[in-house]
Parts: sequence; structure tokens; C-alpha cells
Amino acid sequence: RWFLAEQQLGVYNFTMYERLLDDLESAGVGAYWILAHGNPLYGTPPEPGDPITATQQEGFARFTVAMMAHFAGRGVIWELWNEPNDGASWVNASGARHANSTQYAALLNAVGQAVRGDPRTKDEVLVGPTTSGVDVAFIASVGATGALSWLDGISVHPYRKGGPESVLLDYFG
Repeated sequence: RWFLAEQQLGVYNFTMYERLLDDLESAGVGAYWILAHGNPLYGTPPEPGDPITATQQEGFARFTVAMMAHFAGRGVIWELWNEPNDGASWVNASGARHANSTQYAALLNAVGQAVRGDPRTKDEVLVGPTTSGVDVAFIASVGATGALSWLDGISVHPYRKGGPESVLLDYFG
């Protein structure tokens, strides 16, 4: 959570994450960490810190690089945002929440450029958009901007009421 690690502009505290990763490693478990959540240091209404503006996206990109550099080489898989298609993270001009592939793509471009441009983090594994459901339209819309090129993999949460086998129709039509 961005706001827990950066409580003063540009000053990062990863102590809680260090302990967590040490515990995971000692148990032989790999880490899959989600880079998400706002930060009131960069906030504007209606939700403080959602990385919508260029300033917020740049702040989030700096946080991401700092965190990834701090844990570089330790095998963490980094997910950029959780379910950006569910409408909880993005707002339109009137302040209403909605799913917005353009805003996610802008964030992905800011983070991807920062991460891949830094020699300490360029080889870290970055996945996304980790959609709610198999939202092919959202993923394709982000892909049309070229932003998926920053990712090492695409992730989805294939929620369903039916059996797990039904996901094959979502994947392969």
C-alpha cells in the first residue's frame, strides 16, 4: 500500500514489507505483491491519491521504482493495480467512478517507463492489469495504447458462478 510506505513526500519505509518477505522466504514461499492504493500526500477529491493526474502517476511511479529497487533480485512478482476495470479506482470529470482503460494505460505507461528505465528494476517481473473477470475488452483497449508492452505477463481474476472449466470459454471464445 503506497500510503503506508510513503507518509512523507519522497521518504519510503519498507520495514513491514522486509519482515514479510523475510518470513515468506524462510517458509519457502514466493511473493506476489500488488502495487496499488492511493496516497493522500498526492490526493485530490473524490478519493485521495488515486493516481489519475500526471503528478499522482509520477509519484506512484517513483514509489514503485523505490519499492522494486529495494527488493530487487528477491524474486517478487509485482502486480500493477488490482482490478482496474471494476470502476473503484478511476473517476471521470464529474467525479463519478467508472472503469477506464485510458487512465489505467496512462498509469501503466508512467510506471513502465520508470521501472524499465531504471537499471535496478528493469528486470523485475511486472504483471497486470489483473482484471475483475476475464475482461478481454478492457485488456484489448489497454493493449491498443501500447501500454501492455511494459508487462511481463497479463493476469485476470476469472470469477464465475459455474465450474472452473467454464473459464475456457472466456479465454478461447
